[in-house]
Amino acid sequence: LCMEFEKETGINVDVVIVGLKQEAFQKDAEINLYRILQESLNNIRKHSGASKVSIKLVYAHPKVILRITDNGRGFDKETLFEPTTIRKRMGLRNMRERANLLHGTMRVDSSPKQGTKLHFEINGMENENVWKEKRSIG
Repeated sequence: LCMEFEKETGINVDVVIVGLKQEAFQKDAEINLYRILQESLNNIRKHSGASKVSIKLVYAHPKVILRITDNGRGFDKETLFEPTTIRKRMGLRNMRERANLLHGTMRVDSSPKQGTKLHFEINGMENENVWKEKRSIG
């Protein structure tokens, strides 16, 4: 997904994955994490004007942390989920709902001309719906 995005947009994508083995997640968790990443890249493509994206997927017991950062134009996060802008922010709302499905959280840090940082924390070890099997990943 990231290589395709970089090829199509010319936006540099840096990906770091730490502490996870291949095929660690349940299929539903894997799909939701993929869709979160896909939606964030779609938003970056459409709205950010960014030239660089940084993606970090980290297992930090007992959580899985996904951070997506761009150097784009950013936005006023104070209006993020207000009724007048909610229709414009459907992608962000969908990402938050997907994080909630995984018993996780989403935090947005953005301001005009400062880029955007999305931070997702998935409570992995306590959540049987996330891992393929109960084990220590790393």
